[in-house]
Amino acid sequence: MMDGSDRFFRTSEPTITRSNRSTYRRKKSRINRGPKDQKRKKEKKKDQRKMALAKAKELVSSNPVVVFSKSYCPFCVTVKQLLTQLGATFKAIELDNESDGAQIQSALAEWTGQRTVPNVFIGGNHIGGCDDTKALNKQGKLVPLLTEAGAIAKSSSS
Repeated sequence: MMDGSDRFFRTSEPTITRSNRSTYRRKKSRINRGPKDQKRKKEKKKDQRKMALAKAKELVSSNPVVVFSKSYCPFCVTVKQLLTQLGATFKAIELDNESDGAQIQSALAEWTGQRTVPNVFIGGNHIGGCDDTKALNKQGKLVPLLTEAGAIAKSSSS
C-alpha cells in the first residue's frame, strides 16, 4: 500500500505525463542529488567562467578594438556603426551567436564590472558601453584612441 512516505524514495527516472493538448512531456523527478553533485556543478561553472575569461582576455589582447555585442541589441548596432563611420577596424564578438556567450558575458562582468553589452575595448583598455563610446567621440577623444591602438591608419598629411 502506498502512503505519503514513498515520495522520498523516488527513482531518478523521469515520469511521463499527459498535458492538456494531448501531447506527452517528461516530468523531472524531484530528487535532491546531494552536496557532492551541487559542489561538482559549482566547480564546473567556475571552470567555464575561467575559460571564458581567458578567451575574452585573449581576444582583447590580440585585437586593437573588440566589441562584445549581441546581434539584436540597438546600442551594439550604434557602436558598430560609429566605429565603421570612423573607419576603424574592429572585432565584433556576437555573444548571442557564441556557444559560450553567456559565460563570456559573466566573465566580462566579473572582469570589468559591466554586465551589459556593448562592452568595448580599445588598445586592451576597457572603454565601457554605448554611452561611454559616444561620449568619447563627442569629446574628440575616440579617434586618437583608435589611432593609437592601430585601428585607424595614421594620416600622412603631417
